[in-house]
Amino acid sequence: LIAGTHDPIWKELTPPLGYNCRCVLRLVGRWALEKKGLLKGNQVANNIPTLGKRFANARPDPGFNPG
Repeated sequence: LIAGTHDPIWKELTPPLGYNCRCVLRLVGRWALEKKGLLKGNQVANNIPTLGKRFANARPDPGFNPG
């Protein structure tokens, strides 16, 4: 999943998302995205996997409180 740092998706999908969650976030710079062919101009060219298919139902575990 590629999303901007201010994208509202991070309000719901910031790890940990459940017990024993091993998800991580990695900040990737513009130059790295361009080098990998994932950024063209100001838009993400190949956001794979797309939110519509793989992450459409992604949510934290019900009742999970990381704090």
